[in-house]
Amino acid sequence: MVREDYDSENCEDNTRCCELIRKKTFQAYQRFEKHLENPEVVDDVVDKLCVALGLCDE
Repeated sequence: MVREDYDSENCEDNTRCCELIRKKTFQAYQRFEKHLENPEVVDDVVDKLCVALGLCDE
């Protein structure tokens, strides 16, 4: 799902960038939700964020 043409000096590997975003988003979500009932919501948000940042294809 990661775009092939994406190039950034800050990110050697787009997948690593998306995984970092996913981890940080998950941590933020856990702070607000004591009982994580919908982890798929986190995945959906991260996927949309990756697309918005131009890191991933839709």
